[in-house]
Amino acid sequence: MDIDAFVAASKPTWDRLEDLVRRRRSLNGAEVDELVELYQRAATHLSIVRSGSRDAILVGRLSTLVARARSAVTGAHSPAWREVVRFFTVSFPVVAYRARRWWLGASLASLVVAWVIGVWIAKNPDVQAAIGTPEDIRQLVDHDFADYYSENPAASFAGQVWINNAYVSMQVIASAVLLGLPIPYILFQNAANGGLLGGLMAANGKADIFWGLILPHGLLELTAVFLAAGVGMRLGWTVIDPGPRRRGEALAEQGRAVMSVALGLVVVLFVSGLIEAGVTPSGLPTWARIGIGALAETLFLAYVIVFGRRAVRQDETGDIELAPDLAPTG
Repeated sequence: MDIDAFVAASKPTWDRLEDLVRRRRSLNGAEVDELVELYQRAATHLSIVRSGSRDAILVGRLSTLVARARSAVTGAHSPAWREVVRFFTVSFPVVAYRARRWWLGASLASLVVAWVIGVWIAKNPDVQAAIGTPEDIRQLVDHDFADYYSENPAASFAGQVWINNAYVSMQVIASAVLLGLPIPYILFQNAANGGLLGGLMAANGKADIFWGLILPHGLLELTAVFLAAGVGMRLGWTVIDPGPRRRGEALAEQGRAVMSVALGLVVVLFVSGLIEAGVTPSGLPTWARIGIGALAETLFLAYVIVFGRRAVRQDETGDIELAPDLAPTG
């Protein structure tokens, strides 16, 4: 079957169905009957497309239309808990998995920048002198850095950390509106600040304290920031290379993917905040604190890989709710 010819012939039906679904609250009797008929026809089209094409975008678009039409026809809605389960087992992990090259690239670039700046500062006393006076630097490495994690009650600190981390990630997410162009600069600033602090701590013999306080929560926290950056930059790249889709459709889909990541990261950053408030300043040995952070990071990466890969194999995009292949018959 020529799938392109089939799509061209069926498109007027889909467009009409989409118009009826959009106006479902104001349809007259004849239009309601037409809505039911076109819904049944589009559901059959979906079955044909799924069996004759591997175009995930086409399948996703038609699945979304059939799902919306089914809701308009039956008035039935899935229980809220099913939507939540689907979000965390399909929508969020599949978007993160599909954008993995982008956020892994952002991670690598940021770590390289932070490491280079940290080594440069640690090995150059003149650079350290330009950053601050010896007294200021001593106050930072001996007191301020470590005190930051214990100066407030754990519950209050967890809330502050969550809000701050969410703010940084939302800055990156919001930059997607500008097609991701500010994101490299935001990542550079973040990496430079981390490298500066690490370089000063290392230069003053406090590298063990730096890593012991940064790694427990920093692994998961930075992964969340890099993930947000990755999907944001991928949105910008969609303008340059939309693939087989029309540019507007590609941008709309990727924009919704960015929103999925924003919602999912609320939970990820909440966990990171709990670790930063409860584990980082705790009296546990350094190896135990870092081990807890590494475990949280490993579990998150495994979650994205397992659920994301499975969703990709099922042609999920994170932007749709799959509908049944065939319309119900009475």
